Amino acid sequence: MKTLNLVCLILVGATNIYAQKDTTQRNLKNKIAIEFGYNQVYLKDHVFSPLNYTGGGSLISLNYQRNSNELKNMIFVDFNLISTGLKTNASDLLSSHQYIGNFEIGYLRNTRISIMPKIELFIGTSYISEIGYLDWFSESRSYFATHGLTAKTLLLYQPKPKHLIQTTLSIPIFQLMVRPPYNGFNKETEELFDRSIIRLVFKGKFASFNQYFGLFWKTSYTFQLSRRWDLDFAYSLNYRRTYEENHLIQFNNILSSSIHFKF
Repeated sequence: MKTLNLVCLILVGATNIYAQKDTTQRNLKNKIAIEFGYNQVYLKDHVFSPLNYTGGGSLISLNYQRNSNELKNMIFVDFNLISTGLKTNASDLLSSHQYIGNFEIGYLRNTRISIMPKIELFIGTSYISEIGYLDWFSESRSYFATHGLTAKTLLLYQPKPKHLIQTTLSIPIFQLMVRPPYNGFNKETEELFDRSIIRLVFKGKFASFNQYFGLFWKTSYTFQLSRRWDLDFAYSLNYRRTYEENHLIQFNNILSSSIHFKF
């Protein structure tokens, strides 16, 4: 009898352990992703040149996201690098290259607003730090940097299991903007460049909508390969413009694909 009771206790304990493990596996709150893409750009930077530039290049991105229970809210961290070759119709000798680095950390909350069946709306904010550099054989150069808060929305639509469509829209609302006063480096800039790149890219002025405007939109389709792996295809449109005398206008069109691991 004692032996039978012991066997029953072992079976009940094993069942509880398995149930807890299965529940844990179902609630996969964390996700990491790596993304690769092709970037097409239109650029006009009057600090760099009065000419229009177009070109193509590559993107690599790393992402971390954590969701709460029942998707009440989420936090995310993104890091992107873009490298683009630029050319102009004026001359092949004026070809150049641009590099952009972007870091973002943010929070989104589910509004629970019922727009349509299977659609969820998130709103929130994020901090973005972005730095771009443009150079032509060290004879002509320009750069920009923005650091600040953005307003962000996210729409999730799940038409059926294993399929997810989402779109995000971000608009900078308060930024520290860094731009060179004219083409090339002045003495103060050269000293900062030699001593401290960090001080250089943060030495700017606070800008609102009448000085800087940006819009960042991304739409993606995600297919669930397994319980832990997802495959994603996305299109992104990035637009930025400054309203200074030597203004900057830039469009980025990006096609990308990423693989996600959930844990």
